[in-house]
Amino acid sequence: MSGTILLAGGLSKTASGKNDWSALGDESLSRTVFLASQLARLNSQSVIISGGSGSGIKEAELMTDLLDNLYSGKPLDIIADVNAIRTQESALFVRANMPDENAGYYLVTSDWHMARAQAIFEHHGIKVCPLASGDSYVPYGFPGWFIPQKSALAKFELAWHELGGLLLLWWANR
Repeated sequence: MSGTILLAGGLSKTASGKNDWSALGDESLSRTVFLASQLARLNSQSVIISGGSGSGIKEAELMTDLLDNLYSGKPLDIIADVNAIRTQESALFVRANMPDENAGYYLVTSDWHMARAQAIFEHHGIKVCPLASGDSYVPYGFPGWFIPQKSALAKFELAWHELGGLLLLWWANR
């Protein structure tokens, strides 16, 4: 693989500085920490961090600073895409900055977002190897089978968001 693509997952507040990591949302934070823990094993020194959310300091800048501080291996070659708000824009940025059209990249995002992100990047001719930064599976168990849970509603919303994105992608490519 030629490098790694790290997709941002949102901010929780406006950042007060480039090292105000508390502004990173849970997804952005967990994806960055996950990548920092895996970089040595992946043998990847080139990282594209994509996330243009935020006023002033963008989430890609915060994630870049955090990754630099967490990773203690060889110096990383990090490109921060501070303009992409959507996955489609991230894929276009990567495509425009690819040194080799046949190169493959590790793609780091959440398990919920992976299928759609992978489809979007492959649609733009970018070969990716998916690396989900987390696992949101919750096993069934008694008495949970019979008690409504608010987490189920959040998961339902995420599932429909991703399914809707895949359907829109399919419809746009007909």
